Amino acid sequence: MAEVKAAAPRSLIVALIAADMRSVARNRLLVLLAFMPLLVVIVYRFVIPDEAALAELARERFSVELEGIRPLIVNALMNLHALLMAIFVGLSASMIGAVYGLLLVEEREDRLMPSLRVMPVSFATYMIARMALPTLGAMIVTTLAYPIAGMAPLSLPKVLAIAATGATLVPVITMGVVAFAPGRVAAFALVRLLSLLAVLPVIAWFIDPPAEWVFAPIGAYWQMRALWSAVEGGSVWPDLAIAAVVNLVSTAALYWRFVQRRE
Repeated sequence: MAEVKAAAPRSLIVALIAADMRSVARNRLLVLLAFMPLLVVIVYRFVIPDEAALAELARERFSVELEGIRPLIVNALMNLHALLMAIFVGLSASMIGAVYGLLLVEEREDRLMPSLRVMPVSFATYMIARMALPTLGAMIVTTLAYPIAGMAPLSLPKVLAIAATGATLVPVITMGVVAFAPGRVAAFALVRLLSLLAVLPVIAWFIDPPAEWVFAPIGAYWQMRALWSAVEGGSVWPDLAIAAVVNLVSTAALYWRFVQRRE
């Protein structure tokens, strides 16, 4: 009996992953949202210059040599790249979380939620299983996309740590959408708001404590702090630990709000 119970969640996860992949593939907007992070880093790669490209551009267009101000250019580019990659790590998880939030809202409007509550597994187990694919997907996308961007290079262990912690933002966004959006139209508006909140902490780069602590309740803020610390050669672990805790607490609170709706 124990083996059957253990097998049920595993088979459920596999079935849900297959069903979700089919649902996303049928909706062009959801496909676009899912691949938005990769599109962003491709733009970064081909639009945002690095030091060599900037020097070549100055030489060809303006006949100017940048050797005398190279340290200033290097510092400016490092800051720009750190800012842009911070936006990316916030956007990556939020877009994937938004896809699943929209899927759940659609299922609620189609009256599928009541039937899910009589499944042989608990509703909490179902929701955890449902979050498996997007959370793993966000981690993979961030890990692969970071070197594609070619900016603010970090070691693979640090990229993996930032990506894994950032993936905990996925259920926050998903639960945020489904807990408060009454329908599809409101869900799209809420997706825009939550995505903005996920990248808004980048403002902390320009301000000092205690003003920047206004972003402390947002997990993405601590993830961005970890990224900036890593770029400067510092440790990522304290900020990533706080980011994970903030995201998990937020997910639990939003899940409770979702369950209270009894839909």
